[in-house]
Amino acid sequence: MAFIKMQRITFFGLVLFSAVVSADRDPTFHRFCNNPPNFGEGKIVEGDKNRCQLTYNIATVDDTTAYNFCDTQQPFTLLSARRDGSKTICDITTYYVCQGSDVLIGDKCFIPRRAVDFAQARESCGQDYTFCTISSGFEQKWITGQFILVRRTHLFANDFL
Repeated sequence: MAFIKMQRITFFGLVLFSAVVSADRDPTFHRFCNNPPNFGEGKIVEGDKNRCQLTYNIATVDDTTAYNFCDTQQPFTLLSARRDGSKTICDITTYYVCQGSDVLIGDKCFIPRRAVDFAQARESCGQDYTFCTISSGFEQKWITGQFILVRRTHLFANDFL
């Protein structure tokens, strides 16, 4: 029987704080809209800087399937989903804005930090921030996607014997 021993886990220090509800433009949302995943095409809705229309060359069989598809393609608020022939169109928005280079995912702002061990990562938060513990597949999917693709860094490094 093969035995794998985990020798060390390096944590990527992720600090988060609650995003501020605001009418300002969020840079993460705009980057996402301009370059959505899975070969989608996005555009900011004219007159509303925090609303985006995503179009995918994916045929969905009904409105429920279109909604479910759109819901899995983005980490923001899904306003509507519809079918247009062989395309699925998703309208999304955000009500939150993060500061500076912080990354907005859902309703939280994430600040990437260098890779450190768990204790150092936890201590790096300070008083104004909360250490992020990934608690769902949703968070894991979007945090990993944002930081690997946008920042070109790795969240975790595992060494196995």
